[in-house]
Amino acid sequence: MTFFVGALPLVAFLVTWGLANVMIRRQRPSASWLYGEAFLVTALVWGICVTIFTEVLSAFRALTAPALAICWLVVILVGAGALAILDVRLRRVGGFRVWGSASTHSNVVAAEKHPGAWYVSLGIVAIILVVTGITAAMAPPNNWDAMTYHLARVQHWIQNQSVGFYPTNNTRQLFDPPWAEYALLQFQLLTHSDFLANFVQWFSGLGVCAGAALIARRLGANQAGQGLAMIVAATTPMAILQSSSPQNDLVTSFWIVCCVYFALSFARNPDLFNAFALGAALGLATLTKGTAFVFAAPVVLGLGIWLSAHLRGQRAPGLSGRSWGGVLGLLGVVAVLALLLNGAQFARNELAFHSPLGPDGAAYANQTFAPSALVCNAARDVSLELGTPSEMLNAHLYGGVHALCGTLGVNVDDPRISWTAPGGLPFRINPFNTYEGTAGNLAQFALILLALALVFLVGRLRARREVLVYTVLLLLGYILFFCYLRWQPWGNRLLLPWFMAAAPLVGAALDRFLAWRVSAPLLGLALLLLATPFLLFNRNDPLIGASTVFTTPRTSQYFVSNTGVEKPYHDAARFVNQRGCLSIGFHSGIEGWEYPFWLLIGSQPYQAHIEQILVTNQSGRFASASSYQDFHPCAVINVVDRAAPEPATVMVNGTMYQSSWSDGVVAVYLPLARQT
Repeated sequence: MTFFVGALPLVAFLVTWGLANVMIRRQRPSASWLYGEAFLVTALVWGICVTIFTEVLSAFRALTAPALAICWLVVILVGAGALAILDVRLRRVGGFRVWGSASTHSNVVAAEKHPGAWYVSLGIVAIILVVTGITAAMAPPNNWDAMTYHLARVQHWIQNQSVGFYPTNNTRQLFDPPWAEYALLQFQLLTHSDFLANFVQWFSGLGVCAGAALIARRLGANQAGQGLAMIVAATTPMAILQSSSPQNDLVTSFWIVCCVYFALSFARNPDLFNAFALGAALGLATLTKGTAFVFAAPVVLGLGIWLSAHLRGQRAPGLSGRSWGGVLGLLGVVAVLALLLNGAQFARNELAFHSPLGPDGAAYANQTFAPSALVCNAARDVSLELGTPSEMLNAHLYGGVHALCGTLGVNVDDPRISWTAPGGLPFRINPFNTYEGTAGNLAQFALILLALALVFLVGRLRARREVLVYTVLLLLGYILFFCYLRWQPWGNRLLLPWFMAAAPLVGAALDRFLAWRVSAPLLGLALLLLATPFLLFNRNDPLIGASTVFTTPRTSQYFVSNTGVEKPYHDAARFVNQRGCLSIGFHSGIEGWEYPFWLLIGSQPYQAHIEQILVTNQSGRFASASSYQDFHPCAVINVVDRAAPEPATVMVNGTMYQSSWSDGVVAVYLPLARQT
């Protein structure tokens, strides 16, 4: 029964996709590429539903499995009813026969067809999706951020029946954009498990592939170029590794790809449909991750410049007869929808932290914009892609970057342009690795550089205005990234949306420069071969080796990125469980792992009631609520901060707790009156 209830959001997606296919084809009967556009539209509608259901139910503290199941059932019934009505009407007028006629395919933009290269591309992408899907299914969510705040915040929402803010020592559980976790919440709440946690990103990877092909088509690429765009996106190492994790970078990438596609559509035809789609994509992107602002800015800027130039000259067919007032009104729809989707989270952040984006903006942003510092930052960001298995080559690369920064008079570890918060590291060259936080994308980076060079050097590419504008905006996005964000060892993960948006340019720039019957399949197979280590030897979730997702117990897989705490966490949970205690006060620093205790305490996962205690940051004000004042845990778990001595006693809501068990990593405190 749990499986069927948990599948409701997926069924709703499929029904909506069917409805979107019918509605789009009714307006624009054309070739099979409309299935991809329907997929993007469906994802946007589904994303809006996730946001509305989560926020509305939270407002009434009714975020429960039955209420959420009813919401998705309504979507399914309404969608199925609308689909049935449209089906009957279209059959009456012979609509389906029109779609099947050969004449309807004559208006496809990419007149050159390379079915062989296209099918090879589909096969390569299918292989990657199948392998990463197996990994996502077999491996539990186990990366560091998921254990500290991504999944922990979901459990607090489920417990509180609301996404309202609560007292926590890790404020990332509050202020970070929450949409990816909203999506994860749908499945976690309905299935009472995290078995589908990795699939939010996996589906985003599928969507990115569809979007990359569609954008390449918009840029004039033929079938082979569209296929190459898909392959470049699918074989990007960071995308492969992210697609089986509960992070949010691939989700952000998908929404950015949607932004790009519907911005291109709006530029050609500014109507309400494209305005709605662009506003939804922009809103969902910024509701997913703060870096979306960086990558969406060039899209918005480019769209504004394009519309301004073409409205003045009326040179674009889709703008014929359009007035400034009408287009500005549609852009207003885009802005309002984007703000509405973010409104509730912005309001919570403003009330708690006096900023709609939360308190940590300064920790991520550069503190100097001197040209020399920014050039040094750019060199360090480029080096994120260049790590090799050779220590000697990496040392030479490090020396080159160090020398460049020194020549510019900049310290390579200048704290004004380097991440210095807890967990920060000095500048280094990440060696070749298969870790989802630091893996490089060397082959894809080289292809993107080649595509950029071709656009500027080859006249017939420069003559394609959309391609030239797209290229300039891509470069602007990369420049904004290193100008705004400090260097971080895991910065390549943050760059993933840029790589996914750049993949279509590779297809559009290279589609006429290769003998596609031979070169396209060979290039695709070469990229697949280079992607093999990331598919099979994912550091957290390997499919081959001594300890794989097939042979390692699931409870142990949660700790693969922090093996030193596995035994202490199990021992601490066992100590608590022996006392039949399910009401837990939890305390740690911002890097303390909270989520495993939701799994380990009790006879089955998620039985425990866990509240964060001894909160001294801005969220401590939420502890004044009666539900927290009346909270008297039967045990307190403290993830020990090695920089501070472990206290002998702690006080929680008037009750004294004394240290009763400790192993130097975790300490458990029991009420003095209950000491045994």
